[in-house]
Amino acid sequence: MVEQNAEAQTPLVRIAGRYGFYGSLVTIVALVSLFYLNRHPYLIPLVYDIRIFLFALFIFFSIREFRNSNQNVLHFWQGISIGMITYVLITFLTSIFIGIFAKWIEPAFVSEYIRLSIDQLNQHKEAILETLGADKFNAAVKKLPSTTAGDLAFDYFLKSMPIGFILTLIISVLLRKQPN
Repeated sequence: MVEQNAEAQTPLVRIAGRYGFYGSLVTIVALVSLFYLNRHPYLIPLVYDIRIFLFALFIFFSIREFRNSNQNVLHFWQGISIGMITYVLITFLTSIFIGIFAKWIEPAFVSEYIRLSIDQLNQHKEAILETLGADKFNAAVKKLPSTTAGDLAFDYFLKSMPIGFILTLIISVLLRKQPN
């Protein structure tokens, strides 16, 4: 009984790992492309964030491939497991790359982020002061210059987790198929 369970989970991890790896490569290419096209990936509004599309795409195809290889049966827990492995791997590998890229390959990544963020804060200063107050605004402006590559990598990791989890829940429910 234990051997059968281990055999059943092997394709789950293998499929999710493969899609997570390729998803991270595509995400890295997208982030670097955006940066070199003068659209800093950290300053794009959430509704236009490339992560939503890419996570949905790779989570969907990993869950669907597992379901198709499992005699067209997919339990909710399997979908959640595959989706979580996929998006955590994408997020983890991309975060590591961001840290390396921003620290050693392209240090302008961090300095551009700081400069553009301060410009953006100053452009919307009145609205921010109304909602958050002067103390929080000044604290944000004061904190920005001390931002590091590690901060950006960790920020990417933290902000990607809820996106991936919500997409995994939705896609797992949509693709779920129980045996007859």
